[in-house]
Amino acid sequence: MKEKLCLLFCDYFQAEVEWLLKTEQYDDIKRVFYHANCDKTQQSQQVLDIITAESNTAQVVVFAGQCLKSQLKAFENNDFHIESLDICFELLLPVMPLHQTLDEGAHLFTHGMIKRWEQINQRWGFDEHAKQAFFAEGTKKLVLLSCPEIPIDEIKMNAIAAQLNLPWEKLEISLDYLELRILSAIKRWQKNN
Repeated sequence: MKEKLCLLFCDYFQAEVEWLLKTEQYDDIKRVFYHANCDKTQQSQQVLDIITAESNTAQVVVFAGQCLKSQLKAFENNDFHIESLDICFELLLPVMPLHQTLDEGAHLFTHGMIKRWEQINQRWGFDEHAKQAFFAEGTKKLVLLSCPEIPIDEIKMNAIAAQLNLPWEKLEISLDYLELRILSAIKRWQKNN
């Protein structure tokens, strides 16, 4: 097995992953972030390119949700492992509260989503009216998953809520579930080394 470990995440979770790994002093674990594209499958080639580059020197673990894992499954080998997620937000919330929040009509946000909001908008290609109409179909509120230690860009979140004509709220989370997933990947790698 490889002597180094590389964790690969969607950039929507970058702030949380970086904060956790720095706090827990996992400085020897490399982390790489691919650009999220939940509504399309274009990122699979980007992720495969990253895996190819990183697997020369490290065991790669890809944290992948529905948008990516089925595409990568055909390529999985000894150089990388898929840490499968039904919904990516399982990294930050346990399954039951996650589904309850979604069932209440919430559209979830992370720090990374706020940071990349303009790129997300450009990919969608909606004009302002179409964007509001799209969200009005099934969304009652925007919910920012917020770790108290990570600063929030409330000005930008307020602007997003205004664009979508929806209220927003903060749901404070710990990073316990993210830490458990990362520790599981680390232990599996250590066991195989």
